[in-house]
Amino acid sequence: MFARNKQGFAPIIGCDDLETSLLYAGTLETYQGIDLLLQSMAEVKRRGISAGLIIVGGSKDQVSRYQQMASELTIDDIDWDYIAGARHLHLGCFFLQTGIRKDVGKLFAKAQEMGLTTSMDTNWDPDDKWGNDLMEALEFTDIFLPNDDEALRIARTDNLDAALDKLSKMVKVLAVKRGRAGATVCVDGKTYTDSGFTVEAVETTGAGDSFNAGFLHKYLQGAGWQECLRWGNACGAIAVTALGGTGAFVNPGEVQQKLKELVGNG
Repeated sequence: MFARNKQGFAPIIGCDDLETSLLYAGTLETYQGIDLLLQSMAEVKRRGISAGLIIVGGSKDQVSRYQQMASELTIDDIDWDYIAGARHLHLGCFFLQTGIRKDVGKLFAKAQEMGLTTSMDTNWDPDDKWGNDLMEALEFTDIFLPNDDEALRIARTDNLDAALDKLSKMVKVLAVKRGRAGATVCVDGKTYTDSGFTVEAVETTGAGDSFNAGFLHKYLQGAGWQECLRWGNACGAIAVTALGGTGAFVNPGEVQQKLKELVGNG
């Protein structure tokens, strides 16, 4: 989708670009071979082959099972040789990564020592504690990407302006997703806002992660903050037009056309 910025997931499953990706759509029942598929992809990544896997589907219980697998990831599982080949490290679902969250500060600190920039999206804390391990991780986070509700909880306030002020002092770049109100970036004492796009929403799953993708894509190209916001909002808007979080991104040609309609030739 974004040919000039390759993306990857570490350490198990990577997605470098859509031309080298596999799409699995269906249930996550064991008899369908999903476990074998995941194990095979893990071996592919261990061999240094550029390939990725996108999974669409699964019941709530099945998704919970694979969330449990994610919770077992620790800092000892990180492939630092793989990380060394990147310019940027992004971590999502901080509060669901229970095996590694206490070490995210160490993970980001080492990544920065290696010359990478870092970013994080916490998603919602199911325990509603928003704990100290997050504060420790933010010390080594270059770009923080919460939504407005998460920002309020983390800053422990019911005023969004107060939350923006507090959190922007903790990271280099604060990018807050605000749903229909668009998004806001606070950096170097300045505030930038983009009102977003009006689309017919089918499902909001994945909108935040899609915003992150568009925002970071332009950031890594060296774009200005207003353009980063515009692209983040465009990708988030596209995401909500189909089911499943990634359903709107299955066809690269259609995605490029939608992006062209929303943001032009960027």
